[in-house]
Amino acid sequence: MRARALIGPVRALTVFTRAGLTRPSLKFRHGFWGLADQALTAAVSFVTTLLAATALSENEFGEFALALAAIYLVNTLQAGAITRPHNLLGAARAPERYAGYTAATALLQLAFSAASAVVGILATIAAAALAPSAVPLLGALVFAGVAWQLQEFVRRVLYTEERGGDAFVNDLLTYAGQALVLVLIVAFGTLTAPEALVIIGATSLAGLALGMVQIRRSLSRILDPDAIRDNFAMGKWLAAAEAAHWTSTQIYLYVAALLLGPVAAATIRATQVLFGPLRIVLTFLYSVLPVSFSRARANAGPEALHREVGRAYLMVVPVLLMYCVPLALLATPVLRLLYHDKYGDDAAVVVLTSVQYFFVCLVPIVSSLLQVQGLARHLFLIQVYVSAISIPFGWLLVRWLGVEGAVIGMTIGAVATNAYAWFVYRRTHAPRRTLS
Repeated sequence: MRARALIGPVRALTVFTRAGLTRPSLKFRHGFWGLADQALTAAVSFVTTLLAATALSENEFGEFALALAAIYLVNTLQAGAITRPHNLLGAARAPERYAGYTAATALLQLAFSAASAVVGILATIAAAALAPSAVPLLGALVFAGVAWQLQEFVRRVLYTEERGGDAFVNDLLTYAGQALVLVLIVAFGTLTAPEALVIIGATSLAGLALGMVQIRRSLSRILDPDAIRDNFAMGKWLAAAEAAHWTSTQIYLYVAALLLGPVAAATIRATQVLFGPLRIVLTFLYSVLPVSFSRARANAGPEALHREVGRAYLMVVPVLLMYCVPLALLATPVLRLLYHDKYGDDAAVVVLTSVQYFFVCLVPIVSSLLQVQGLARHLFLIQVYVSAISIPFGWLLVRWLGVEGAVIGMTIGAVATNAYAWFVYRRTHAPRRTLS
């Protein structure tokens, strides 16, 4: 029994050594592969969504956009409850306890995926009686959503271990395979929204299969008894904050579709496609900053954390300005080039979306900052406040300004999140400077 009990710690030490968590000289390599991975996923997301926008009718693309928003909701709950706690707690876990902690977290992930599948199946059964035409889309949505969750879990584990190269290989199979299949279908046949979701699910399963091989040494048969308690202590606030954030932003997509029709949702999503490359920044920050901030604070205290935050802003803000400003100025020709007459008259939406994405891409910095400071509850509170405004005023904004009102509402939510989070940090944990 004693020899078996050592299996998990030995595996964990092996993982941490191979991953570079005990070898700081490999941090640059991890950063390079992390950027390459986010570039890959952003490029493929851009291509696949653009293909769907051009191949599907405006109504069908609007339905596809609403289905994707539902997947994003579940994935944000997953991030708050499971994968981000793993990034933070796993990175700080003693190596001999890491494999047991990851195995326990994997069981939580399976339970979460099973619960989301049950909810989706019940919705599909209800649709069979109320709106039979929606059944194929909902069935494909359940399949794609669960598969996407599981693949995302294994890639997030790889990020905790700073195995950026392995994450890149996994996403190359998943996302490049997704784009290839979609391109072939569009080139030689007719694409439908359920087919697009099935392709997303099938390629995610391929990535999951590879990922299980990649993280097999990161799992132990002996579970960490503290994992569920620790994950819940942190994840309950993160998941609640993510759900409230989704409500304060993505609810506008549904309000626009309800008041103006699916074409409104299609317009918003087609415009957001132009900012797809910024996912490189957004996803990279959400993947890397929690780990980076957590280590800085654990190794050198609040002053080091404060310096890491400053470096993050110095890195991100110029990139956002260089992308958002030119795209806003060239909105009309870019829309004509990509969509011709389908969405060519929506330049104002592009300009407003550029402002929205600037502030959205700053949220991971303040979010990660509050997480490592143990202030995740405040992330939830600000989103509750914003949601309380979004639901009643979002309805009025969309009625008054149409699609532009929806984008303005989402922008207000992003600005408020950044401002409040920074205020909380400065008030509670910012390092105090003394006069020399």
